[in-house]
Amino acid sequence: MSHPGEDHLLSTITTTPFEAEHLRSDETIEVRLRGELDVAAGPELWSCLAPVLEAGGVHLRTLVLDLSALDFMDAAGLGVIMRLANKLRSTGGSICIRSPRPLVRRVLDLTDVGQVLHVEPEPV
Repeated sequence: MSHPGEDHLLSTITTTPFEAEHLRSDETIEVRLRGELDVAAGPELWSCLAPVLEAGGVHLRTLVLDLSALDFMDAAGLGVIMRLANKLRSTGGSICIRSPRPLVRRVLDLTDVGQVLHVEPEPV
């Protein structure tokens, strides 16, 4: 039995070399990404998360993407993140990108994602 405020593992998807683990706690979903978010993994991430965001309805306020274990991200992966952000924004929610590694941070910086989404610092 679950209790309010308790984290709930929603699902894990794995596509070599990509893995995503989703946890939900009240109004927040945290997604921990590992490996490479690219043209092959992006559609799986979208198909896994889009229904979760829809099911969250008005109660889902924040999607946190933990990128501390993401080694690589291409334009297709970034496109999925922006689609997720737009979907969440349309229901009054927001997205936060947590701890991107230097290579992923470079992609975010080159595309000015920090101007649109909240990006926390990389791990120390």
